[in-house]
Amino acid sequence: MKQQCSCHKTRVRSQEELKKLSNRLSRIEGQVRGLREMLQKDVYCMDILVQVSAVNAAINSFSKELLGEHLRTCVAENLREGNDGAVDELVALQMARGALREIGSDVAVSATGIAGPTGAEPGKPVGTVWIGCATVKGGRAVCHHFDGGREAVRLQTVLAALAAIGEMLEP
Repeated sequence: MKQQCSCHKTRVRSQEELKKLSNRLSRIEGQVRGLREMLQKDVYCMDILVQVSAVNAAINSFSKELLGEHLRTCVAENLREGNDGAVDELVALQMARGALREIGSDVAVSATGIAGPTGAEPGKPVGTVWIGCATVKGGRAVCHHFDGGREAVRLQTVLAALAAIGEMLEP
């Protein structure tokens, strides 16, 4: 039977971090509203595309800031506590994002884990698999715990990866 972990994580942010990230998002919202206005005013396509590039850069900057905070806080805390699952999560997600970038598709999926029969570690039994999935709109990684031998774990991993793709592509 399959189990999932890390589905409902939360993070309490400091007032300073919340303010900094919220301000970045407010600027991005303003830029997106500006794009709509440009469309409504029949602005030349290349001028709009220049603004789209600015919005993309702002979103990338926001993402880098958020990822930096995640690494400095969540990942670092997990590592100090001996829980390297946060690293597995990042690896699965980055593998999917890297594949997305390299193949130029709309969606990419990755899997990393322990299919068995050997390789188990404390806190990571055989059947522990992280599935990463990424689209141009974002990505996520989910930890699964599958039962059975190596072939059963591999089959369940493929099915979970396909399900992750379906979930990411849902409107």
